[in-house]
Amino acid sequence: MRKRLLLVLIISMLSLVTLANEGRWIEAKGVAIVIDNQKELAYEAALKDALKRAVETGVGVYVSVETKTENFALISDSILTKANGYVKEYTVLNTSFTDDYCQVLLKACVSLTDLKNDLQAQGLMIKRAGDPRIIVQIEEYSDVSYLSTSVAQEVAEKALKDRGYNVIKSRPLEQYLAYKTREDEYLKLVDADILVRGNATATRLSSIGGMFSYGSTVVLSVYRSGSPQILASVTKNGRGIHVSPQLATELAIKEALSSAIEELSWEILTSLTEPIKRVQLKVLELDFALYSQLSSNLQRISGVSQVFPRSYRNGEGLFDIDTTQSSMAIAIYLSKNLGWEIIRHTENIIETKVVKTNN
Repeated sequence: MRKRLLLVLIISMLSLVTLANEGRWIEAKGVAIVIDNQKELAYEAALKDALKRAVETGVGVYVSVETKTENFALISDSILTKANGYVKEYTVLNTSFTDDYCQVLLKACVSLTDLKNDLQAQGLMIKRAGDPRIIVQIEEYSDVSYLSTSVAQEVAEKALKDRGYNVIKSRPLEQYLAYKTREDEYLKLVDADILVRGNATATRLSSIGGMFSYGSTVVLSVYRSGSPQILASVTKNGRGIHVSPQLATELAIKEALSSAIEELSWEILTSLTEPIKRVQLKVLELDFALYSQLSSNLQRISGVSQVFPRSYRNGEGLFDIDTTQSSMAIAIYLSKNLGWEIIRHTENIIETKVVKTNN
């Protein structure tokens, strides 16, 4: 009897591994509302919805396979909390439009291997999340002296590029220091979506037999345009040994930084692929009467779940919008339905001006 149970367990685990590695083809349907006859935007939203539903189905299949193992509860919880489902490839089977809706039927190959170790999958997800522009600014110190090299900067930029992120060239550090406590202003200045900011410090631990040992600590924080809050933060340590103090310092920084970027890149990706995201809306030339009504008006937009009025000053209103729609869809709504002028638009920020009409 025990041998039979063991055989069943082995077969179940083999099925689990095959499903995770090879993927499973799943049909799914996505639906989106057509706003202002913008069929292309509706198609993209319906496609995204269908891919999400395919992944959800794949996760359900994966978990159902795991229920045949003794430790299914523990494994299932780890999968659901880490959300490792992703689409390797897909084929659109049918697209249909009505006056109000777009429907997309597709067949997707869903795999549930660990995305943290799959750089190609991460790159695909980053592109689907809007390919945000990332800029890196890291200060480096060794003992009490400021380093003239940019090891940390180069390692961080390369690690993010290798994972598929759109890394743009950083401004000179002295320009950055003027915006050291105002991340939003710096992101606006360089026209980027995400800022990875921090410092890398290396200190000599010992020197024995002509070899130098250095320890390093890397502290990084991630900021997103349109939000003053820290998106993610991490602290990592590293160690380097070499006959050259300079190379020992670089090795220590590289070790700590590689570990930090590996963790941060996953947290950035997770936040980008959340179904509900936050968009900051700044409205210029807005009177207070309209400011007080705008929250309820904005919630009529399809996909908008919450609107938070943040401030009003000198005809300028600031709002945070939680939505499943793209910021482009909201900008189009404001332009077409309200006739407002769009001054600036990014994935997370909309800056617009009220255009008053003569009645």
